[in-house]
Amino acid sequence: MVEKQIIVACGLIRKGKKILLAKRHSKSKFQGGKWEMSGGKIAIFENPKDTLMRELEEELGIKVKVGELFDVVDVILENEEEKRHVILIAYLCDWLSGEPRTIECEEVVWLEKKDLKGLDFTVGTKPFIKKYLQPN
Repeated sequence: MVEKQIIVACGLIRKGKKILLAKRHSKSKFQGGKWEMSGGKIAIFENPKDTLMRELEEELGIKVKVGELFDVVDVILENEEEKRHVILIAYLCDWLSGEPRTIECEEVVWLEKKDLKGLDFTVGTKPFIKKYLQPN
């Protein structure tokens, strides 16, 4: 079995009272068909905020302002071939421009807090959403 550690920068992308979520491709190796906050793997020597801006432009076609650190979560994912330790670094982001496109995902949606309950989130995204839904 192959073991990997992956460090990901992701964004809680805000536009007014809504946040942007993406649905993973159903045929993804891990957690296919589940909803997540968009982002991508941090390349060696790359700043996480730079990763996030680059990935969002490449994968969704949008530009954001990356703000403060929101939270950090780590999860273990496993299938028959691979075991992954994924560390997710989430930032608060404000949408600047571009209409989100499904370049690297199955679906993208802007949702208000009231619409988040009942969605099937990835294990890494669940703690971020739980924190986001807490009263201020």
